[in-house]
Amino acid sequence: MNKKWKIFLFAIVLLIVVRISLPFVVKYDVNNTLQDLDGYTGSVDDVDLSLYRGAYVIHKLSIQQTGDSIPIPFIDIKKIDLSVHWAALLNGSVVGEVILNWPRVNLAVAENPDAKRMKSEPGWIGVLD
Repeated sequence: MNKKWKIFLFAIVLLIVVRISLPFVVKYDVNNTLQDLDGYTGSVDDVDLSLYRGAYVIHKLSIQQTGDSIPIPFIDIKKIDLSVHWAALLNGSVVGEVILNWPRVNLAVAENPDAKRMKSEPGWIGVLD
């Protein structure tokens, strides 16, 4: 086997290893990002990537508010399917689609919002931004 074939085989094996490890790396990165939110914490159970269709699926996204002693469930989504339209990308536009399966958002309103919340505590809209 000549040198060109060895390089080609090495590149193929390297691409396969990267493709197999990519979902684990993405899940680790997403979980670390969700853990570092101000006033909130969160996690995902699994991330599936579909590179050929420009999409990924997040299984079981859960975000809790951590301001009180007991975490309050804020967002719980069973499955999120995010995709990018390749035709639009080729035309210079970014067009995507997000499908949420079984989303649940819990919003609590206090009788006196100023008594429960300090001005320095971040709001949930800031966290989502």
